[in-house]
Amino acid sequence: CEATLPGAMVDEAGCAATQLDGDDDGLSDAVDACATTPADEIPDESGCSASQRDGDDDGVSEASDQCPDTVVGETVDENGCSDTQLDGDDDGVSDADDDCPSTPEGEVVDEVGCSPTQLDGDGDGVSDSMDDCLSTPAGEAVDGNGCSSTQLDGDGDGVSDADDDCSSTPAGEVVDETGCSPTEKDSDGDGFIDIEDACPNTPAGETVASDGCAEVEVDQSLRPWWCNSSGTGHGSGQHGMMVDPAYQNMTKGNLSWQDCLTLSAQFEAAINWAMQWPTLGDAEEAGFIMSVDYVEGMGTHHVMLGNFSMDEAFDPLDPEFPGTSMDGVFEFDRPEFLMYSGNTADSELVGFAWYVKTNSTSPPEGFAGDNDWWHRHSVLCFLNSNNRVVGEDITDEQCESVDGVNVHLGDYWMAHAWIIEPWLQHYDVFANHHPCLKENGPETDTEDSCWHEAMHGGMAHDG
Repeated sequence: CEATLPGAMVDEAGCAATQLDGDDDGLSDAVDACATTPADEIPDESGCSASQRDGDDDGVSEASDQCPDTVVGETVDENGCSDTQLDGDDDGVSDADDDCPSTPEGEVVDEVGCSPTQLDGDGDGVSDSMDDCLSTPAGEAVDGNGCSSTQLDGDGDGVSDADDDCSSTPAGEVVDETGCSPTEKDSDGDGFIDIEDACPNTPAGETVASDGCAEVEVDQSLRPWWCNSSGTGHGSGQHGMMVDPAYQNMTKGNLSWQDCLTLSAQFEAAINWAMQWPTLGDAEEAGFIMSVDYVEGMGTHHVMLGNFSMDEAFDPLDPEFPGTSMDGVFEFDRPEFLMYSGNTADSELVGFAWYVKTNSTSPPEGFAGDNDWWHRHSVLCFLNSNNRVVGEDITDEQCESVDGVNVHLGDYWMAHAWIIEPWLQHYDVFANHHPCLKENGPETDTEDSCWHEAMHGGMAHDG
């Protein structure tokens, strides 16, 4: 170095630092802050290349530093970036301040970097965007919509499902504090809602009838009269006078409350049907024929035979009545026979009779309870001309002498019921006769003793 300035320190080659450029970057070593700049890197005015500079002093050279302005003291990653500089989900909120660092692309976020699909304000595990109940109390289990039972009101009655004893109240019905409307509440828990429960305070454990009342709740004095029979149904010297062996050693009495309710409904149906023909004239105009003339204690028997006739195919020893209701089916609401108070057109309806085929030993199941004792007419003589009964248990010769035929009816059972005002039989609703249907016609004098007999029984009954 021939031009070394006087007084300058030189190395063994005679060169001062101002004359040396060890990294050959164009800056003398005396002023080169980075004296070992790689040959292929461009230095700045201080002699340093990008791989040697670290402007933010974060330990990552500017050549590798993706965040060259890191605040002094902040910890950086391998790219020279701190959390305050990173925004991993590119939502505009740095990772340091981002409560939701994985926001889906395109979703708008709030100041903490969370979108609605990520927020869960009540901490119930359901994001706010999917949460129908945004303020669920802490610790309450929620459904898929983010609602707990204290927040749900499935029937919209104003009582939460958690407190609602009736969670399916029909719309518009007023409910009580338990969430139940009158159409739902069952105070005694017997299976009958209060508005349909005749006894809404039934004691626990009691079996109830179809009106919601237990046996112990309905006093005998409050039950309809037809629910108690103290007779045999068969009066001395009267129609069907003998009790059938099927009822041997049996007695009539009080029906259970359920049987009483069922029997009441059966009688009501029969009355409603039969009152289409309140007089004999009405019945005959409708097609009923008189099969039995007026008989003491019974009145007439009118039946609908339609086109039936005792033709050559009819077997009087094993009779069938096709096309009529005299068959093996018991229809409580349609008695086979209507009974009238006389033979004239204005004679009034007084009673009914049901007629059902089974066999010679087994009466029909019949009405509810066990008070309907059925009877049979083993052999009846029918006129060939009009199917009218003119004799019972007479010989074939006697029957044929009046141009009749004896029909054997041992498999057919009959039961009567006296339920038409005023022709009631309080003593035994299923009695086979009524004492006020006298030999010379119906008794109309209400002071006559026959009405007392019908109410309380008498000599004409087998007590």
